[in-house]
Amino acid sequence: MTNRQQPILITLTAPSCGGKSYLLNYIRDIAKMPCLISTTTRPPRANEVEGVDYYFITEEQSIQLAVMDQFAELAIYNGVRYGVTRKELKEKLSSGYAFLIIEPGGLEGYVQSAIDMGAKHLKYYIHTDPETRIERFYDRVNKDVTKLFGKTLDREYTKLDLESDTKEIIHASLTRFRNMLTTEMTWGSDYQWDRILFGTTFPEENLQIIQNDIRELIKS
Repeated sequence: MTNRQQPILITLTAPSCGGKSYLLNYIRDIAKMPCLISTTTRPPRANEVEGVDYYFITEEQSIQLAVMDQFAELAIYNGVRYGVTRKELKEKLSSGYAFLIIEPGGLEGYVQSAIDMGAKHLKYYIHTDPETRIERFYDRVNKDVTKLFGKTLDREYTKLDLESDTKEIIHASLTRFRNMLTTEMTWGSDYQWDRILFGTTFPEENLQIIQNDIRELIKS
């Protein structure tokens, strides 16, 4: 399903723990379709792999890339720098289309960069009910803490006699948790999406919907 005359950037947006990574992992690892890999200055989470999930770089390296105007778009979230390089975007779009996870604030920049390279775009929002996302969030934090320190947390994070680094993880997690229940709650209605997908739907079903949309876009 390659359109070499005009490539397509396909973006996936969802609040934290909404299922975007689950869908992207299926697209990348099972369907073997091209996905853009972003750089990030945060440490890897449990089971994340360098050069597959992200390019894990230092803040100094990210700043240097920005100074050299090497990013198609750069976003800073909770002090962490995320950015896909122009080289990565160009190489992946050369295959005909490429997938990317992106937050709403970075959409305009990436879409414009893709348009500048002669590409079309499809923007998807993935909806998952807040209760499911909260459960996923709790499990994610516990996995991260267990990986680093061999400890688990109770649901209220009351075991505060842990190492200072663990407390920093908890603080960052709680900040993201607040955003989940405030700012991120409006993403689905605040922006124009080509289609709403559902984070509790099997990924192969969501990918089939996307593939149908790609076919229709190629025809247009």
